Amino acid sequence: MATSTTIPAANLAGVHVTGRFQLALLTLGVMTTYYAGAAKLGAALARDGDLPARLALGSEPGEVPLRGLLLTASLALVAFVVADLTGVRAAPLVRTTTGLFSAVYAVAAAALGYGWRASTALRAAPRP
Repeated sequence: MATSTTIPAANLAGVHVTGRFQLALLTLGVMTTYYAGAAKLGAALARDGDLPARLALGSEPGEVPLRGLLLTASLALVAFVVADLTGVRAAPLVRTTTGLFSAVYAVAAAALGYGWRASTALRAAPRP
């Protein structure tokens, strides 16, 4: 059963969007914000030594973390295709994604509250 929801931009373009295409369009539109944030976070972590240095390109203000964007978009595309092929419905994916984002924020807030940085802790540990 296809549902129909009005998308203002589609109305302006004179296009009526329904069903699976609408879901994909809305999801990808929202997720671009997360792609950018994840790519920038990955570049900053790479710059600080917590991820491979190859991902550090684009970590400075005003720069675009192209490698991080490509990695994030590739992983998202794989997840999207797998979800589509396996028939996973949107509701469990939304709940899982929201839970994971909340967990990341909670761990980051706790780490900042304690003044802990993984890179500092790892560099301070004695090497065998």
